Amino acid sequence: GDSSGSATLGGTPRHADLTGADSGSDNTYAMTCTTSDGNGGTATDAFVITINAVNDAPNLASNSATSVNEDTAYSSTLTASDEESDDVTFTTGTTFPSFCALADGGAGDQTAAITCAANQVTEARVGSHTVDFKMNDGTSITLASYTLTINQVNDEPTLTVTSADPTFTEDGSAAVLYSSAAATDGGDAGSQTISEVTITVTNVADTTETLTVDGTGITLAASQSGTT
Repeated sequence: GDSSGSATLGGTPRHADLTGADSGSDNTYAMTCTTSDGNGGTATDAFVITINAVNDAPNLASNSATSVNEDTAYSSTLTASDEESDDVTFTTGTTFPSFCALADGGAGDQTAAITCAANQVTEARVGSHTVDFKMNDGTSITLASYTLTINQVNDEPTLTVTSADPTFTEDGSAAVLYSSAAATDGGDAGSQTISEVTITVTNVADTTETLTVDGTGITLAASQSGTT
């Protein structure tokens, strides 16, 4: 105090001391101040401090999955946290992937599921995708996002040919079995190459038959193999 008989009570409250529990029905606190003149004289006054409730926006507490392999179904559970324990509703944001879906957990829940069907998680979508969404507790809205990574997986190579369905006459001219053969690597990285194609021939009558590939002949016999 000072010679005028006045004093100032002030300070900055610690945030940790003003929690959600303080904003309920018991949010008033009685304060009593007693002054003394140093000569035995005292005076007492009482007043009340009221803590006003302020809504805290919801936050994302957990996300169960952020990556998936191509051609595989994706599913992730989002879980929100809310200091007032309000029901939190999830909705999609502006950059939510068009090939995925979001389903809110419903009334009284604080979760949502994000799913992508396997036939939508394709080779063409390998890479990173921003998944943004909104969490609404009825008073405040929080925009959150994460990165969904689609991992590339090696696909088996395929061989396609145009069949000729020929008729071969014994001791006659060679017959064309197929043409326009094409091998692909299944759509993976363009730097991949096909290093080997295996052809199996059955029901060979004797050892005089020859299979010709790009002008190179391979004699057909039991357990015979060749490279061209």
